[in-house]
Amino acid sequence: MVKIVQDFIPKGKRNRPGYKLKLNHITIHDTANTGKGADAKAHSNYLKSTTAANIPVSWHFTVDSKQIYQHLPITEVGWHAGDGTNGKGNRESVGIEICENSDGDREQAEKNAAELTAKLLKENKLPISRVKQHHYWSGKNCPRVLRKRKGGWEGFLADVERALNSAKTVYRVICGSFLTWEEADAQVARLKKAGFNTFFMGFKHDGKHYIRVVCGEFSKRADADKRTAELKKKGFDSFIVAFSGKEDPLPARPEPEIKETDIFRVIINKEQVIALTGYEKAKNYALTYYPHEEITLQNVRTGKSYKIQDKKLSETPKPPEAPVTDGTPICGDPEVALEQAKQWAMGRGAHQRFIDIADTYWIYGNITGIRADALYCQAAHETNFGRYTGAVKPEQNNWAGIKIVNPKGDNAEDHETFSTPENGVRAHFNHMAAYIGIPPVGNPHERYFIVLQQPWAGKVKFVEELGGKWAPSKTYGEKILQYLGEAKNTEIIEKEPEEGRGETVNLLKKILLILEEIFSIIKMLLYK
Repeated sequence: MVKIVQDFIPKGKRNRPGYKLKLNHITIHDTANTGKGADAKAHSNYLKSTTAANIPVSWHFTVDSKQIYQHLPITEVGWHAGDGTNGKGNRESVGIEICENSDGDREQAEKNAAELTAKLLKENKLPISRVKQHHYWSGKNCPRVLRKRKGGWEGFLADVERALNSAKTVYRVICGSFLTWEEADAQVARLKKAGFNTFFMGFKHDGKHYIRVVCGEFSKRADADKRTAELKKKGFDSFIVAFSGKEDPLPARPEPEIKETDIFRVIINKEQVIALTGYEKAKNYALTYYPHEEITLQNVRTGKSYKIQDKKLSETPKPPEAPVTDGTPICGDPEVALEQAKQWAMGRGAHQRFIDIADTYWIYGNITGIRADALYCQAAHETNFGRYTGAVKPEQNNWAGIKIVNPKGDNAEDHETFSTPENGVRAHFNHMAAYIGIPPVGNPHERYFIVLQQPWAGKVKFVEELGGKWAPSKTYGEKILQYLGEAKNTEIIEKEPEEGRGETVNLLKKILLILEEIFSIIKMLLYK
């Protein structure tokens, strides 16, 4: 079989969720990318991009006529089957994409994919009946090349069957046997620096369990001898073993050390609800707010999951919490006039930047149907009336405390930065759009997509519901309501007519700036 290059999607990306995969099937895809150079390596680069993460899309292997790239461990879920977050195709199958690049050998790529499929079936003790087309899970015409060609799918399965029945001997070049993972990983690092790819295999001897570092697998002994000579030139000792498909398992890796700065996903009943810094903080949060639910914490840095408890019945069962059906709506016409909001802010001693940005809030309120007064009062709470006395800095133009995709704490660098104050307002409205279930304005920021994964996304209707969602505090919405009450009770002091005309000119200038920004976004989308 051709070389497998491990080039994993970085942990923490949206298309590497880290959920544990229960391997029951293997799903075959075609890339549908016929461009020159669209080989396994090119697709590996694509999967590590922001574009793939934002969709999100991912699979485990891409196969071309010369090599195989692995993007995810086969113990982790990928988003490839098109049957939803909890569908069996995504949750229980390894995805293999076969390249269609016009400068490759498609026939050889299919043979390589068949050998990889056979290898996975053997290693996981699965029957060939567990090999499925992408079409099986979602109805999509994929793998399209195999489906279109008469007898294509049947021929592919026959190739898998032949690979399963072959007992072909290969020659592996061993470049070190170690009793600890620390030593084995150090050897891999040295070999990588010297330009050699490696993988591990287990080996038991004399009651000891070794980790062997393999630096090449070859069908011909002469090629293995050549590799040992190459290694010797670089100062590495090695030897060759004949391998026919039977090997000892690898010893378990030691538990990764937990650091104080580690971020943990809090997963309730298999759905992430929040991410917090620190194991104890995440654990206490989960047990406080979800005392009777299934709780799992996942370390974003290491990918390690920790089962805290199984779902359980409370000793004194209580009826389910009724959905909120009444409160202060987030959508609708503002109950505070623009000038009234400005004068309330001035009376509160707001920074001039906060007073000036009010016009932009009312413009985006008209565009989206979200109440401008509610979000303006929320911005007052988040930024201390534009003074930015917390972690976020004024130059970040972040009016709503929006964090980055993978924050490490609660410092300035853990929060999003927007190009202009107006763009920061657009991000505020887009973030709220994910909560209430309306489309964003233009391209949203990356954290928007994290919100969409929450079980309550698109269902929030009232300001009172923001507590425990926008911020951990259950009383978060109460401060916004307090400010709304103050603003509504602010009397409007009439200005001199000349000054009023100046205000109108400033407002028109702001509208023009925002329209230019929206136009540039539309233009960018049309020419993507």
